Amino acid sequence: MERYTGGYLYDIVARGCLSDLQARSVIRGLLPALVHIHARGIVHRDVKPENIALSEDGSHAVLVDFGLAALLQDGPLGDICGSMPFVAPEALRGDRYDGALADVWSLGVVLLEMLCGVHALTRLIGWSQCPEPTPERFEELAAFFLDDPGRLEAY
Repeated sequence: MERYTGGYLYDIVARGCLSDLQARSVIRGLLPALVHIHARGIVHRDVKPENIALSEDGSHAVLVDFGLAALLQDGPLGDICGSMPFVAPEALRGDRYDGALADVWSLGVVLLEMLCGVHALTRLIGWSQCPEPTPERFEELAAFFLDDPGRLEAY
């Protein structure tokens, strides 16, 4: 088992945006991990910078903290799970959803944050920082996507 001593992606992004090459390196480390667990019927459900560990030189990234992971043996998921700014819109709506696709959505939000800065999605919505996960905040985030799904095209 390898030991990753480079900290977490969150700490790196908190200091500023990553270059395209740095972000690509992180994504290249995480995509095979997601493919691997999804092929085995497991979804992570909490892909976020705090759950991405880096090697000391930052050249390798691994997904950690499988505390919210689920098996896909029973079909689509129906619960809201994970950290609010990274939860897929269909989960926020309360619809049953494909957990693997929700993991990919979360990875896309991670990519956005790597390239644009910490909590980029929360800034798009108008929050000054990532709020505490209350039902009202989930509704606000869901409304951002559901009231005008094309809104992100402007950014």
